[in-house]
Amino acid sequence: MLSAKAIFSRENNIIISDDFKEFDLDVVPIPLFKFRFRAWLFISRILWFLGILKTNKSFRQEKSRSLDCATILATEAQNCLVVLVAHGLFNMYVEKYLCTMGYKRTDKIKNGCFAITKLEKNK
Repeated sequence: MLSAKAIFSRENNIIISDDFKEFDLDVVPIPLFKFRFRAWLFISRILWFLGILKTNKSFRQEKSRSLDCATILATEAQNCLVVLVAHGLFNMYVEKYLCTMGYKRTDKIKNGCFAITKLEKNK
């Protein structure tokens, strides 16, 4: 939210909702192994996808939430420009669903897990 507010001067352009948050994913290190954080993140994601790592919401539930958010963005944008300011998997899935709704990515700036993605409606 703070990043979006810093980028865009008019707050009425920003859609704020508790649903616009990263997927519920815990990073669980196994004490017997020593890996870097990115490796633990990757391992945790795989375990979560497989349903082995339990969190408050399953991968299926999180994908459904990202579809709902993409629908909200498409409706609010009224077939114009959408800019996602988000993290990780959530950003990836919202972008994927917006593309199935007729949007096309025109620009993307990424720094680690944080990304700003610009999508426009295909004419």
